[in-house]
Amino acid sequence: MSIENTTATAPDHWASYLVNGDASGLDPEDAAAVDLWAESLRPWRIVSTEEDDAGFMRWHDAAPFYPYAANCAVYILHKDS
Repeated sequence: MSIENTTATAPDHWASYLVNGDASGLDPEDAAAVDLWAESLRPWRIVSTEEDDAGFMRWHDAAPFYPYAANCAVYILHKDS
Protein backbone atom coordinates (compact mmCIF):
# COMPACT_ATOMS: atom_id res chain seq x y z
CA MET A 1 0.00 0.00 0.00
CA SER A 2 1.23 3.50 -0.79
CA ILE A 3 0.15 6.95 0.30
CA GLU A 4 -0.66 9.63 -2.25
CA ASN A 5 -0.05 13.28 -1.32
CA THR A 6 -1.62 16.51 -2.49
CA THR A 7 -2.26 19.98 -1.11
CA ALA A 8 -5.21 22.34 -0.78
CA THR A 9 -5.65 25.91 0.42
CA ALA A 10 -8.14 27.06 3.04
CA PRO A 11 -8.34 29.69 5.78
CA ASP A 12 -5.45 29.42 8.22
CA HIS A 13 -7.70 29.94 11.26
CA TRP A 14 -9.16 26.49 10.50
CA ALA A 15 -5.80 24.74 11.03
CA SER A 16 -6.26 23.81 14.68
CA TYR A 17 -9.59 22.16 13.94
CA LEU A 18 -8.50 20.45 10.73
CA VAL A 19 -5.21 19.09 12.04
CA ASN A 20 -5.86 18.65 15.78
CA GLY A 21 -9.66 18.49 16.05
CA ASP A 22 -9.74 21.60 18.28
CA ALA A 23 -12.70 23.79 17.28
CA SER A 24 -12.49 26.03 20.36
CA GLY A 25 -11.49 29.10 18.31
CA LEU A 26 -14.26 28.77 15.73
CA ASP A 27 -17.80 30.05 15.77
CA PRO A 28 -20.52 27.53 14.81
CA GLU A 29 -20.72 28.82 11.20
CA ASP A 30 -16.98 28.36 10.69
CA ALA A 31 -17.04 24.88 12.25
CA ALA A 32 -19.89 23.87 9.93
CA ALA A 33 -17.98 25.16 6.88
CA VAL A 34 -14.87 23.25 7.96
CA ASP A 35 -16.85 20.04 8.39
CA LEU A 36 -18.49 20.38 4.96
CA TRP A 37 -15.20 21.13 3.24
CA ALA A 38 -13.37 18.25 4.95
CA GLU A 39 -16.20 15.89 3.99
CA SER A 40 -15.98 17.04 0.35
CA LEU A 41 -12.29 16.06 0.26
CA ARG A 42 -12.88 12.36 0.98
CA PRO A 43 -11.09 9.98 0.44
CA TRP A 44 -8.34 12.53 1.09
CA ARG A 45 -7.62 13.41 4.72
CA ILE A 46 -5.84 16.45 6.08
CA VAL A 47 -2.73 15.53 8.04
CA SER A 48 -0.83 18.82 8.50
CA THR A 49 -0.02 22.23 7.10
CA GLU A 50 3.02 23.31 5.12
CA GLU A 51 5.54 25.51 6.85
CA ASP A 52 4.91 28.43 4.46
CA ASP A 53 1.39 29.78 4.35
CA ALA A 54 -0.44 30.62 1.14
CA GLY A 55 -1.03 34.25 2.09
CA PHE A 56 -4.18 36.29 1.65
CA MET A 57 -6.43 34.66 -0.95
CA ARG A 58 -9.82 35.48 -2.39
CA TRP A 59 -10.12 32.19 -4.32
CA HIS A 60 -9.01 29.34 -2.08
CA ASP A 61 -10.01 25.68 -2.36
CA ALA A 62 -12.62 25.97 0.39
CA ALA A 63 -14.42 28.92 -1.26
CA PRO A 64 -17.58 26.88 -2.06
CA PHE A 65 -18.03 26.42 1.70
CA TYR A 66 -16.48 29.66 2.99
CA PRO A 67 -16.92 32.33 0.28
CA TYR A 68 -14.76 34.95 1.96
CA ALA A 69 -11.23 36.12 1.34
CA ALA A 70 -8.89 35.00 4.11
CA ASN A 71 -5.31 34.46 5.14
CA CYS A 72 -4.81 30.89 4.02
CA ALA A 73 -2.66 27.91 4.83
CA VAL A 74 -1.55 25.14 2.53
CA TYR A 75 -2.91 21.89 3.94
CA ILE A 76 -1.24 18.55 3.21
CA LEU A 77 -3.64 15.74 2.34
CA HIS A 78 -3.01 11.99 2.19
CA LYS A 79 -4.95 9.21 0.52
CA ASP A 80 -4.24 5.53 0.98
CA SER A 81 -4.07 3.66 -2.29
